This record gives sequence, C-alpha cells and structure tokens, in this order.
Amino acid sequence: KTHVEGMVARMGPALGVDALGAIGTFASGILLMWAQSWEPPRRWLAAGIAFALARVLALWVVRSSARAVAGRALAGEAVAPSDPAVKRMGMFSGMAHLFWLLALAGMIFKG
Repeated sequence: KTHVEGMVARMGPALGVDALGAIGTFASGILLMWAQSWEPPRRWLAAGIAFALARVLALWVVRSSARAVAGRALAGEAVAPSDPAVKRMGMFSGMAHLFWLLALAGMIFKG
C-alpha cells in the first residue's frame, strides 16, 4: 500500500512537469512566429506547433487514464497490465513522446 501511495503522490507532479514542457514547446513555436513578424509560418514550424498541441491533448488522455488507474490501485484493487486504462495510458504516453520529437524537429527544420 505504501508503494501505491508513493506512486500516486509522484504521478501528479510528474505529469504536471510533462504538461509544462508541452506548453513550453507550443509557446516557443508562437515566439518563433513572433520573431518572424507574424508572417505565415514556415510549413515545418506550423507542423511543429500542431504537434505540440497534439502532445497537450495526448497528455490530457494520459492524465485521465492515470487517475483512473491510481483510484483503483488506492482502493486496493489489482490493476492488470491488460486493463484498458493501463493500455491507453501507455499508448498515449508513447504518442506524446513522438509528438514532442516531431514538434521540436519541425521547429528547427528549415525545409
């Protein structure tokens, strides 16, 4: 039980820092547009901003799935790896990492 409580206590701040990173990536894209005098953004910069927003949405799904898993774990229920919320949390976490990579690559690519 103490391990579960420790996991739940760390989960919120960790996901919060992750969300701040996603919002910071989006903000850096907007700052790049501002530095370009708000002209239509480069194609890759626009894609980077879109991927940053997709990351925020993916993290929202991760957070809601993590809350469901944490609630059941705190209640003493066994949460199997095959549980739909666990699978959703893993899948969207991977997608969020891919979106972050694509967002950062899009913002530096000049093609």
